[in-house]
Amino acid sequence: MARENGLSRRQWLVLTGQVGAAAAIAGCPSDSGDGGTTPTDTAMTGDGGDGGDGGDMDTQAQAGEPLDPEFTIPGDNLGGTSFSNKQFNQFVPGQTFGIPLLFGRLATPVRSGFAPAMAESWSIPSTLEEGTTVTVTIREDANWHNGDPVTAQDFVTEMKLERHVYGDNFNVWAYTGSVEATGEKTVELTLDSPVNPSIFKNQLLNSRITVKHDIYSDYLARFEEAQNEEEEKEVRSDIQSETIEDPYGNNAFKFDRKSSDRVRFVKNEDFWNADAVNVPAWDVRGIAFENLDSAVRSDTIEFKARTWPISGWTEKANWEVRSRVGSFGEGWAFNLSHEYFGQRKVRQAFAHIIDFAPIFVDWAVAAASVPVGKAEDLREQAMPTIPNGLSLQQTNHWFDNPEDTFTAYEKDDEKAMSLLREAGFSKDDGTVMTPDGDPWEPPIPAPGGWRPFIEGIANQLKEFGINAQLQQTGQFWSQLFPNGVPEDGGTTPWLWGGTPDGSANPHPFYPFEPYVGDGYYGPRLNWPDEVEVPMPVGNPDGSLETMTRQDIVDRVVALQQTSDDEEIQTLTKELAWIHNQLLPAIPLRQGIDNQHFSTDHWEWPPEGSEHDFANLAFDHIEAGWPKAKLE
Repeated sequence: MARENGLSRRQWLVLTGQVGAAAAIAGCPSDSGDGGTTPTDTAMTGDGGDGGDGGDMDTQAQAGEPLDPEFTIPGDNLGGTSFSNKQFNQFVPGQTFGIPLLFGRLATPVRSGFAPAMAESWSIPSTLEEGTTVTVTIREDANWHNGDPVTAQDFVTEMKLERHVYGDNFNVWAYTGSVEATGEKTVELTLDSPVNPSIFKNQLLNSRITVKHDIYSDYLARFEEAQNEEEEKEVRSDIQSETIEDPYGNNAFKFDRKSSDRVRFVKNEDFWNADAVNVPAWDVRGIAFENLDSAVRSDTIEFKARTWPISGWTEKANWEVRSRVGSFGEGWAFNLSHEYFGQRKVRQAFAHIIDFAPIFVDWAVAAASVPVGKAEDLREQAMPTIPNGLSLQQTNHWFDNPEDTFTAYEKDDEKAMSLLREAGFSKDDGTVMTPDGDPWEPPIPAPGGWRPFIEGIANQLKEFGINAQLQQTGQFWSQLFPNGVPEDGGTTPWLWGGTPDGSANPHPFYPFEPYVGDGYYGPRLNWPDEVEVPMPVGNPDGSLETMTRQDIVDRVVALQQTSDDEEIQTLTKELAWIHNQLLPAIPLRQGIDNQHFSTDHWEWPPEGSEHDFANLAFDHIEAGWPKAKLE
């Protein structure tokens, strides 16, 4: 098995999907993953072991016909605005569509944990060590749309295929040795390394059952018969190029028809909780971004998830917006081995120079046409945490008085220049000079869509005396981010944070791992072999302690593995302090999830209820949300 940084790759949980502002993976909002009986308004039974969250689901049918026979949404919330090339083989990169509607999760993420869905129960021990077994039982009345039962073998085949296609770190394979069907409806997973139960639970129970064994069994057989990597690569290519001509599924809605700009899904009358679902059909429209406003104003669509709240939408009496602070945001990152930005004091100086508050207002106005007054109101909830790798909610959860522990890096030009002088810089007639005596003119990339943000940063640097050179680049995700922080400039716009679901208060492992791990940010930040961190924790003037990247990695791995609350607290404090003093990335804006929805024909989970969580339109369809208002 390959090893990186002295660790088996299986010791790392690699976050799946995009993190940060682009994340769309739903999960548990709790960091504890505690069991116990969870009251829900869904008719599910849970099991023990971890207390398998459960309760009773109200399946009583409602009388009357829906006021609106179709729930209409823009296609970008499901994967695109043009559907000509979209299809239903989940292994085809970038081309799959409708997965949240067609395929059910093992469990539904609710505010207090998980409520059973495709799985009627699970048993996850309170301590997970090497050799521990976990069981999941698929509900008896879970069926595919053609009437075939959803079986344990379906889920096992899916998990094994995902490992072959996506690697040893996908889902719970990071610490699982085997997955086997031990009965028609029972799956048993055996661990081969320890892991914190809440991490394991989040990852496992969020899984969707998307593979029907009889459709994909030949691929699994070919993978298992492959003699070398070349043969595995051939199978991987084949499975990722097949087109599913007859879409299938097991969730509350099934595929009806598709055109180039429209896809329709209809209610699955044989769904196990069909009595709670009263929406006849979902109509997905290929509406371009620039036409969204008019689509809302004309009541063409009923729901839209947006990073920015759109004031014009909320002016309509029948539209409501719910916001929640996420665990992600925009920020500024550094090449940690750069000639200048590789120095801790230079990065700290940048943190004292940049004031994102006025930049936020300009960005909101430019990016989403938010009025200045509204942008100023939004700024208060979007101001970032003290830079320590955690979101504001996570910081407040783990630390009683974070301002007493961490350096806040408030705007302070004198402090910034003092730090730069300690790093060998100087100032000549208002211009910052490098240690070589040249005017400092670092290039700053400005990817598409980020320009108002980047221009604000560049202008503040110029006011300070650093003649930042704006460089227009391509798109952030396709060109800038995959290549990491540019070596020539050493600094770049970035995303920080990120969890499996974007929730604000999960286990602290999630936000720390990407910065030093091998999967996401780590390689792109170009970590040096050794760094110096002032110690003890809380004393920025303490003695410098030399740490290798491996020393930091070991702390993150221990945080991933331990179930001891005191050890979690200690490791979280140490890792937050290391991040606070090293500043691999500076958070500039706390991310906000905004869910815009129409209330004229639709009912939504009451605010603060179990199902008022995450992406309102998709995460609770099996529980009957949203509900159509009746005549």
